[in-house]
Amino acid sequence: MDLNEQYKQLVRQYVEKMKELRKAERKREDDSIVLFIDRERNEIHNQLRKLAPSIGKSAGDIYLDILFHEKSLQEYQLPEFSITRAGDVFIDVGDHNLFLLDGDNKEELIKGRRKKELLSKAFIPFGSYEWWHLSEEYGFPKREIWELENRRRLKKLVELSDGHVQNVELFSGRSFHTGTSIYGALFDSEDIHKILAIISEYKQEISIDHHFYNKEVVQKDVLELAKKDIEDVLSKYPADDEDRPMLIERLWKDVYQTDHLFMKEMEEQIRTLFEKAKEKGAYLDHLDEVNAEVQKVQDFEVSIEDRYSKDIDRIQGVGRGRK
Repeated sequence: MDLNEQYKQLVRQYVEKMKELRKAERKREDDSIVLFIDRERNEIHNQLRKLAPSIGKSAGDIYLDILFHEKSLQEYQLPEFSITRAGDVFIDVGDHNLFLLDGDNKEELIKGRRKKELLSKAFIPFGSYEWWHLSEEYGFPKREIWELENRRRLKKLVELSDGHVQNVELFSGRSFHTGTSIYGALFDSEDIHKILAIISEYKQEISIDHHFYNKEVVQKDVLELAKKDIEDVLSKYPADDEDRPMLIERLWKDVYQTDHLFMKEMEEQIRTLFEKAKEKGAYLDHLDEVNAEVQKVQDFEVSIEDRYSKDIDRIQGVGRGRK
């Protein structure tokens, strides 16, 4: 067995031993039994620490691999979160893009050696969304209704981390017309304990458990997102594009018609918003036609003025020649 396989096997053994230890503690087993299981767990951990440097892993990497194997942060009373390496988020590792986001959510595409370095770091997802009707540079997100609140909570973690957390977004295009974006917190594996301690201390402000969310704020966010998505469709697709009415309709039905209670309560508001969008689309179509006609008149006026100016210059030149 090679060293990497040996390491993976030890990680699995450690996770199973931790489960056994927790079960014994919940059952209030005799202290001697709990102590025996804990010694076995510690022995496996020592083996991991001894083996890790030979395959390029640190103590933080060991802890990250253990947490990733467990698939959740239940141990920190944070079951709503999961943790992994950024490079393991998608199966198609070489295909996806990595963006760094600043405080205003402006994106910077990361490439080359720096991308490889960042993809090896720990990553806690805060949310995701699908992209549909991708065509060249055009694409529209099928958003979660929690997106803006999730991003605010991620931003709060970045602020509290004192520079140890980066706000990133990973994108993978599964086909020409679909894709997935996942946004979250990126940080060094050595900082895992520090970051999870911050989330635990400020759980009400950072947790993505929806019980901590304010319904009125989320509903306001949904209206803001819907308006932005509608404007994107109207601005990216010209008036004569036959896809535009279909996209507005699809945006409404596929993204903003859901059975979630928050959305049911504002169903009429959403309906009105999209009906107005259709009217605005028709208005903009007409406006484009009017503007085109106005431009023709303006171009004609400019050509007349230019010709008149040349005639004046010619007449004045002839007059000067007679003196």
